[in-house]
Amino acid sequence: MITSKKLLIVVFFTTATAMWVYKIIKESIFDGSLTPWESHWVTITITSILATLSAFIMRLSIYSIYLKEKKTSEKYHQLMQSDPLTQLYNRRGFLSTAIPIHSHAVRHQHSCSLIIFDIDDFKNINDEYGHQTGDDVIKFFSGILKDEARPEDLVCRWGGEEFIIFSTEISEFESFNFAERIRLKLDSESRSKLKFRVTTSAGIYNSMLSESMEVLINVADKALYNAKKSEKNCTKIYIKE
Repeated sequence: MITSKKLLIVVFFTTATAMWVYKIIKESIFDGSLTPWESHWVTITITSILATLSAFIMRLSIYSIYLKEKKTSEKYHQLMQSDPLTQLYNRRGFLSTAIPIHSHAVRHQHSCSLIIFDIDDFKNINDEYGHQTGDDVIKFFSGILKDEARPEDLVCRWGGEEFIIFSTEISEFESFNFAERIRLKLDSESRSKLKFRVTTSAGIYNSMLSESMEVLINVADKALYNAKKSEKNCTKIYIKE
């Protein structure tokens, strides 16, 4: 990136060069080795070169400002779209990204899957071990979600201890196995790495219908409710009555 420091160096050397050339011209006129006409021609040439360099430096300066503002804008956009603790999509970022993908999938009649995970008894973890440990659990589970998700899947911290994974072109059977793999991994690895057991419940809704993202989330949430109500640490698929 072109920085103001680099521009200052360019200006310094350009100015120093001009002064050096001017000094040579002045001395050449004085000792008679350069006629006034020749010095006038050289002066015009140097002035033209300096004007070109000045315009070039101005363009570099403007471009430097543009790059800096672009970088700031991208960083701000990323902060607005991601959860600071986990670096996953936050609710705003997830919806703004998932809705167009879902619309495209519906138009092309691709199946969509939405899985909601909820860490079981998370309040008890905070109460017993403290909020810092609670944050560690959130980050640990987020790492599992990132590791298990496909590159094209959208992973979101929906809020608190709730997480969403949105996938397209995936069957109900594949979604169930996917959620179960995550659930079992958390159950197993939390004991060895966190030194206490952490489990999660999951609700799944698969659809090829032209339903809104809001409907997908609400229906998957019903499946999650059934999982929490029955036994926890399990995965439930929403089945229409």
